Amino acid sequence: MYKEMIPANSIARAAFFPMPAANAFPATHGSATPGESSIEKELADCNERCLRLAADFDNFKKRTARESRERAVELRNEFVRALLPVVDNLERALTKAPTDAAEPLREGVQLTRRQLVQVLKEHGFAAREYLRKHFDPQFHEAVSVRSESGQPDQTILKEW
Repeated sequence: MYKEMIPANSIARAAFFPMPAANAFPATHGSATPGESSIEKELADCNERCLRLAADFDNFKKRTARESRERAVELRNEFVRALLPVVDNLERALTKAPTDAAEPLREGVQLTRRQLVQVLKEHGFAAREYLRKHFDPQFHEAVSVRSESGQPDQTILKEW
């Protein structure tokens, strides 16, 4: 990506400038000769290119660090989205399990679900309670609609 932003030949030109020979500078210290002004211009031009190159590199480092942080957040969110169905399935297993099921198995499923939820909380993903709250289409997805006496319109009555 950075190769698109800074062409390689401009980096090479900015990084390496031929230095004038030692005898190119006149020994006189009094008045400036015509050659000195061109050398000073060339030196100023080289200095400006070096400063621009340093600024471009600093911007590149900042952009790369920002993109790296953004990508890490995206990967973490994708991973958690992949884990949420596992939590849902564990909850379904606990609610649909027959009462005569082996109690140790039921306890194992409860412990596994509890541990998985705890790990998600430690990484900043806590479950939210929306039951009996106002429906917000930005955060919720409606599966069905029903009315219940004593509850205002657009209230969440059941979560799936």
